[in-house]
Amino acid sequence: MRLRGKFSTGPDGRVEISHGLSTDVLKKLVRKKAQFQTMFLDYCCTAKRGIHKFDWVEDVSLCVNGGLLAPTGVLFVTFARRNAGTNQAHCVEQALRHHVPFAQKTGVWEYHDSSAMQVYTLVHKNVWGADPPRVTDAIEPRPGDLVEIVDRSEQPWLATVETRWNDAEWSVAWHKGEVDECTYTVAKHEMRMLPFRFPADWGGVRGQPIGPSPTFEVGARVTVHGEGPNAFHRPWPAIVCASPATKAIGPAFVVLALCDRNEYDVCAHEMVRAPAKLGDGVTVVDDPHRPDPRGAWRGHVVAGPFFFVKSTEDNRVYRVTPKELVRTPHRAKKKRRK
Repeated sequence: MRLRGKFSTGPDGRVEISHGLSTDVLKKLVRKKAQFQTMFLDYCCTAKRGIHKFDWVEDVSLCVNGGLLAPTGVLFVTFARRNAGTNQAHCVEQALRHHVPFAQKTGVWEYHDSSAMQVYTLVHKNVWGADPPRVTDAIEPRPGDLVEIVDRSEQPWLATVETRWNDAEWSVAWHKGEVDECTYTVAKHEMRMLPFRFPADWGGVRGQPIGPSPTFEVGARVTVHGEGPNAFHRPWPAIVCASPATKAIGPAFVVLALCDRNEYDVCAHEMVRAPAKLGDGVTVVDDPHRPDPRGAWRGHVVAGPFFFVKSTEDNRVYRVTPKELVRTPHRAKKKRRK
């Protein structure tokens, strides 16, 4: 495959364009220790091997085993289906199983562009757990997803997908922010998938597992290794605090409310059930100690966990991830000699 790859090569955002066969370009990127969260190998041929100047299996191995694909990254590979026979998906799966065992195929989607095509979703094995990302997640809604229903009603209304009955009908739950809900059956063409936006500074990926978070009590002195009050992003001292707006205490999450589409900082203890991965639907029971408790409401987790810290340099409150925090060791004061 003739590849014109684009990749950032520094903090200035400079983009470099390389021309050549895909295998040769990927080898250069491995030597440069480049890494990508999303990769796309678009082959305009079938998955047959030994008839081209490149080998797609070697390309995938360079991405997965060579370190080009980030641990939580996603690799998309496309093949043509013309003259490919009826078992191309099986051949692809067997080639990955025997030659790239650490690559996991999570899904395949057939479509028609200039010809009949297939796109495969590949991730690192044993990273995502039972629900890895799939290309169909951006094409079809999943149970628990937030959708907009455009039917004969006066205006569109929000609902949560429950069940897929068949290719044309889906079951959705409608609610106005309260826990009680009504279930309706809608046609596929009446559903509009909403863009599931993650805050850009979090780098979160939908379906990414949420692991256990360390604890930092309010008042603890920490050193933050991330963006903050200084221009050079050097480590800066801070004190763990509560959210000045909602009084939330970390570890907290950003939850998108279904009733008003606004985002709220929610503590872990305010959820009926702790989320297992980003994108999970949750029921929030607000802390009664907050100045304006809203009662129980439904939402989707879009970011987190994070902590609130107050910088000792500019007295501003920042949201930071646990991996950016390092507890500052306590230094005992020396006693003065009399």
